[in-house]
Amino acid sequence: MNFLRNLSFCIGILLCIPHQCYSQWNIVYANPAYSFTKVVVLNDSTTFVIGDNGLLLKSITSGTTWNQITIPTSERLFDIGFPNSMIGYICGANGLILKSIDGGATWTPCLSNTTLHLRCLTFANENILWFGGSSSDDPMTFRSDSGIIIKTSNGGSSFNVERDFPGSVVNIRCFNSDTCLAICNFPGNQNYIWRATNLGSNWQIIDTIAGEHPLTSLISFQTGKSIVTPGFNYIVDSENYGYSWEEMMTQGPYGDVIDQFFPSPKIGYACGWNTSSSYGSIIKTTDSGYSWVLQKTGEFQSICFINDTLGYSVTADGNIFKTSNGGIIDGISPNNKSCDEIFTFPNPSFTELNLKISPRLLLNNHLVLEIYNSAGQNVNKENILYEQIKVECWRNLPSGIYYIYIKYNDDIFYGKEIKME
Repeated sequence: MNFLRNLSFCIGILLCIPHQCYSQWNIVYANPAYSFTKVVVLNDSTTFVIGDNGLLLKSITSGTTWNQITIPTSERLFDIGFPNSMIGYICGANGLILKSIDGGATWTPCLSNTTLHLRCLTFANENILWFGGSSSDDPMTFRSDSGIIIKTSNGGSSFNVERDFPGSVVNIRCFNSDTCLAICNFPGNQNYIWRATNLGSNWQIIDTIAGEHPLTSLISFQTGKSIVTPGFNYIVDSENYGYSWEEMMTQGPYGDVIDQFFPSPKIGYACGWNTSSSYGSIIKTTDSGYSWVLQKTGEFQSICFINDTLGYSVTADGNIFKTSNGGIIDGISPNNKSCDEIFTFPNPSFTELNLKISPRLLLNNHLVLEIYNSAGQNVNKENILYEQIKVECWRNLPSGIYYIYIKYNDDIFYGKEIKME
């Protein structure tokens, strides 16, 4: 199921979208005093969340209860990974690297020999790991004047500097112990994809992406497929271990993508937010990233899944969300098409927009209408209390592309794109 996007509409002509999106993400933990940066899911029951001030939470009860683990640091934590069920690594500000050998119960520092802020890690196995970092420790400031990639081949006993950079190393991933990718953001709105062979040590620029939106997220598969998000509304894809790249997707007002996770080659999730507009979201693809469905709005920092349907996402304001069914809303049947229960009129509509909602959907449901422009700014929000409503702001909107969303209990289940010329 997905929103039909990239459609050309005549002035004010609204066409019914033939599929609905039913999403369901529930808060399983909330503490506004915390700021989360990363979530990793190890299995059906075990999940770790890290954040500012040395914050580490662990759940072994499928997210129903969470315990804070005391670790020997108060630094901001950026990334966490487990090569196996017992051995884990955390990296953070001021060159911090921690290692656990007991499944995350206790952690000890490793001597990284750098004071840069280590923002990302990847591993070929429990002994071979790469860490990337930058001179900026702000999780939302992706550019800086210096960066670094360091590597350990002995499980953190020692580290070698693979390369220094005149900019941030934001994310790094390896296909195997030989070939790695890294995304780097340099001053002057220059974004680079770097690739290393020869045991991950020979780093070279593969692609350059200019633009004000920085590269933010990178994933890779053992098959050689990899996906990079240049921050806002589109992604680039490689099918040959990062050797060449092509643009895949242009999106609507979903905010900057900060993190993404593909539990399988076709099914993937991405999340993020934009600091200037405070608009963000969780989106989902079922066709390897060629099209995406908006699932939930919010200021999301990280997302991770254990399979195609069970996953978590965290926010900068202390919320942990969980879905157990891939984001499917319960309570509104997907067998009823949008056109049967929600439609707009008149067609064409030059000065006003009217919506008619099925009484079945209104019964005991809290529905909210939101309209966003192409920059992700909310231009209208109102509760739907009656079967027929008139959107008064419509006549005052300038020409452009707009997105209409109807929310059920804060989850989006209906969407429509409109192009006003």
